Amino acid sequence: MTAVTLHQESELQARRAQRRATHRVPTCMAVRVQAPFVARAQLCDISLGGACLQGLAGAQPGAELQLVLEIPAAPELALAATVVWAAEDRAGVRFEALGAGDVQALREALMKAELRNWLRGSRRPAVGGCREAA
Repeated sequence: MTAVTLHQESELQARRAQRRATHRVPTCMAVRVQAPFVARAQLCDISLGGACLQGLAGAQPGAELQLVLEIPAAPELALAATVVWAAEDRAGVRFEALGAGDVQALREALMKAELRNWLRGSRRPAVGGCREAA
């Protein structure tokens, strides 16, 4: 029997947490973090409940972030989020306190991402940089 490290246990918990109530859409959308630090990242997938970000090294579970989603052909969308898991340069966030307008804007972004994926003939976006979670 092998010992499970704290990092491995954290990753296992993150995978279990991926079983969610809202539909997750693969995407490669740009996102800016504006607080508590400034950074740029990519969304690997998004749902009405949260998202997976790549390129966000140093994020810690429990950290509260202010995100700005750069949605193609739509206004930017500012959202509050909490980091629920982090591994290497990836982090999973849960969106917090979404208003009705935020939910509608997210639904529209999800539909556009699904349409782009369908037009490409794939559920995964055909854009470099975002990789499938293990």
